[in-house]
Amino acid sequence: MNSLDVRHGGLLTLAVLVASGVAMNLPSRAEESFEDLGSAAERRSNVDDDHPSRIVSTSPVIDGLLLELCEPSRIAAVTTYSQSAGFASHRFAGFPGLASLDDVEAVAALRPDLVLVSNVSDIRRVERLRDAGLRVADVGAPAGIEALYRTLERVGAAVGEEERAATLQNFLRAREQSWTPRLHGGRALFVARFGGNYFGGGIGSSQHDVLVGAGFIDIAAEARIEGYPSYPLERIIALSPEWLLTEAGAERRLCESLQSTPACQTGQVLGISQEMLGDAGLGIFDAADDLYRKFLERQDSE
Repeated sequence: MNSLDVRHGGLLTLAVLVASGVAMNLPSRAEESFEDLGSAAERRSNVDDDHPSRIVSTSPVIDGLLLELCEPSRIAAVTTYSQSAGFASHRFAGFPGLASLDDVEAVAALRPDLVLVSNVSDIRRVERLRDAGLRVADVGAPAGIEALYRTLERVGAAVGEEERAATLQNFLRAREQSWTPRLHGGRALFVARFGGNYFGGGIGSSQHDVLVGAGFIDIAAEARIEGYPSYPLERIIALSPEWLLTEAGAERRLCESLQSTPACQTGQVLGISQEMLGDAGLGIFDAADDLYRKFLERQDSE
């Protein structure tokens, strides 16, 4: 891929990758060790390794974490995806934007003392940055909330803000715990339709966490479905979801082919914005809250 890996868990990239047969491999590098910065630091001995002052982000998840951990003056660039199409894009206005990890000249022109990358499947892309004398850290890819917490810890360590990262993680865990009373037992499935193809989110996906955070039982997880599957139509029907989650505006179209499911028969199809559904970072929490509100509204309307 020549563009930034900007949408881990994102719907459009998900559809393109699965349809083209490209493996996503999200959990693999997320579980690998935090990159050793020593060799890169030696090439830039004038840099304060513990507290970099010009940080370039190449992932929307990292964009959001940096805003919480660092002063804005320390952020040298964020992704253009976060600025134009991401959840809460207004928060990234005013920062320089980076469109491609592969544009080494553009990255170098930002004069960063640290470049943060996430789950880059082709190590040669990272090596080109290091060959240009840039200090690079791969902080792993979030594949669900627990992996997001690990990425938060790694970003905090890389930018010298471990205490802020720990405080943010405690806040997020408390927010996650507040979801427990929401459990209502609705059996739900996330499905996104692109053309004649159907895609989902199982164990390790942000969509799974959104469903759980809104009090649903994720029947994809119950069926031990992992990652971001491509569903045959018959598989969705066989799972017999009582509720369906999809992107806002696609509810009626989804039920054109799934009218036999309990969810479509009862009108229990909920949609939230594509930007929220595609956010594998801090937006998971807001997406869960938004979905729960929609669930309550649907219940109150009956």
